[in-house]
Amino acid sequence: MIVQYVHLTNHPAVFHSLTGLSRAPFDVLCADVLSLYAEAERLRHTRPDRVHAIGGGSRFTLTLRDHPLMTVVWLRVYPTYPLLGCLLWCQRVRGTTGTGTGVARAGSGGDGHDAVARSWSGASPSPG
Repeated sequence: MIVQYVHLTNHPAVFHSLTGLSRAPFDVLCADVLSLYAEAERLRHTRPDRVHAIGGGSRFTLTLRDHPLMTVVWLRVYPTYPLLGCLLWCQRVRGTTGTGTGVARAGSGGDGHDAVARSWSGASPSPG
């Protein structure tokens, strides 16, 4: 994955270019967001009408710190889905949007970069 907090913090100029923030203000913002997220998750997991056990479902591909990072990058740069997929090394989902480019799905693995490149060139994805 190209855009991750652990990688971008090693490149302060790129971090600032993608987020509009230096690392210190982003860390403050991230701490605020993650504390709100933790409280929302606590409330979601303890609601009385919950059907499934806590811990079920698939795991996140991105770390919790990467979630606000991707939000800030999205708002600052406003990348298209193919570009966002390339930055995240996502695989193209079968089926397309109205533009025919397909929607990126994070954490698919496989040949994500090649699938995004094919979507840019207009080539159809390989079967499989």
